[in-house]
Amino acid sequence: MTTKSAGRRDLLDRLIRAHRPTQLAASLHYNHMIECVRANSSLLSPRSFRQRSKKQQQRDTEKCVRAVARMAMFSDRMVRSPHNWVPNGDPIHSLSKHLFAKFDVPEFAHRAWFGGTAEVKILLDMVRGVSPRKAVANSGLNSRLTRKAAHCFANAPDRFGVANTIRWAQAVAFGASHSLATQIVIACNGFDYEELFWQELIRFLIYASNVKPEGRERSIVAPDSKEMREIANFVWRQKYLGASEVLGYRVHDNVPLQPEFSFRGRTLRTFRRHMRNWRSEIDIPMSTPIEVAMRNRVWSPSGIQQFSVSDGNVTWKIVEILESVQLRCEGGLMQHCVAVYESSCRSGRSSIWSLRKCVDSVERRVVTVEVWPASRRIVQAKAKCNADPTPHSMALIRRWARHNSLELQ
Repeated sequence: MTTKSAGRRDLLDRLIRAHRPTQLAASLHYNHMIECVRANSSLLSPRSFRQRSKKQQQRDTEKCVRAVARMAMFSDRMVRSPHNWVPNGDPIHSLSKHLFAKFDVPEFAHRAWFGGTAEVKILLDMVRGVSPRKAVANSGLNSRLTRKAAHCFANAPDRFGVANTIRWAQAVAFGASHSLATQIVIACNGFDYEELFWQELIRFLIYASNVKPEGRERSIVAPDSKEMREIANFVWRQKYLGASEVLGYRVHDNVPLQPEFSFRGRTLRTFRRHMRNWRSEIDIPMSTPIEVAMRNRVWSPSGIQQFSVSDGNVTWKIVEILESVQLRCEGGLMQHCVAVYESSCRSGRSSIWSLRKCVDSVERRVVTVEVWPASRRIVQAKAKCNADPTPHSMALIRRWARHNSLELQ
């Protein structure tokens, strides 16, 4: 045996040992299956590495070994023994069909072994004869299929894994062509949007790709794949990532900049304008994270206690704003002039607080409150666009005021 062959075999053996399940029964099935795969195919043979780079060979081999290990964990769901497996086509797909399939399922479904637990659950349900729609609903994925989408899912090409094929089927059901649906899935890959917003995003991208150059949109050009990716990334960062991740170093706000962002009422033209001008729209004039960090000012807390109360999956909290960037975000998103209070906050004359509603870890600003710490007085409370707070919001503010011995003016 040459030195290179010994090295490749050693790499294989280390990968196989590293992914061996800890449970005894699963470990025995795993060893069994590895032996069968090696005996019946070249998938885990050192010779299969010759045409690939070292990094690529390790990635591919680890992916296959991990898939075999996951199959071993579901030995109680196997309907055939691995001993009489005869490879046909892709070895992992072929082994999956042999071990688990009572009924034929689309080829892409066998990619589930490379995905998450929910995707494996969908595959194992479908090979037992469960309908795609019911299998997706019971999987734990944050996705649902209409009857039309379920039909598209069952007839989808073998291009994506199970989760992305669900998205592809939804896009086709909403009216996208197969090629456009593929573009949308590739553009949005890696972003875990909530289901309702995902459907809103699909509809917008379909509309944007089919926009007709007439009327107000006469000079509009449909987005290409690169711009679709930019749109998907932009809305993810605005709606789901904390301000500290978007704006950079020294910004300590985990609340998303626009948690209620929606495509409703937006045309492609207005959305592109919003992408260009979002910093000025929410009163953050800095153009780079470095500038944000340099211009951000932090001041000392007032000493007043924060407030939090939960009601089921809804949490209300009142938090103090202690940074200039947070203050600008508050003013821009609430559409009032609280940002001009920065000097008062830094001197200690005023303290600005934000009443926020948190539903399933998504925060929404509801009311901005100004307190004079020296006299311990709440001097004003304003909702969005300087509107008066609702009775429920005022009840929470009064409760917070009593807890901190604050006078409500």
